Amino acid sequence: MSRDTVPAVRLACTLPCVKRQKDSTGLQVTPSYKSGMPDILWAKTCLIIIFIAVLVLPFKVRAVERKLEIFLFVSGVFALTFSGFIPLPGEQTGWSWKILSEALTTPLNITNV
Repeated sequence: MSRDTVPAVRLACTLPCVKRQKDSTGLQVTPSYKSGMPDILWAKTCLIIIFIAVLVLPFKVRAVERKLEIFLFVSGVFALTFSGFIPLPGEQTGWSWKILSEALTTPLNITNV
């Protein structure tokens, strides 16, 4: 084993071991963080695709240009959803009540300026 693989092995060993759980339908569910790197790679790929789409589509597609606010809103929802698959030490990623409350109150604060 080379020195480069040691931190990855340590990180994998620190993840909590979770047994398969049954969801409300009785099916076996494996938490997404247990599968490790493929979920993170998939999420990062999706975020890069969203980034490129936000940069390119408004200039290339007339329908996106006309409905830019809706397009950016949907892109943001997808980006927030996919970012939930990327764990950051000490940070909560993805959807949370704090983000929802901030999203609902921030536009109201801007109108008061």
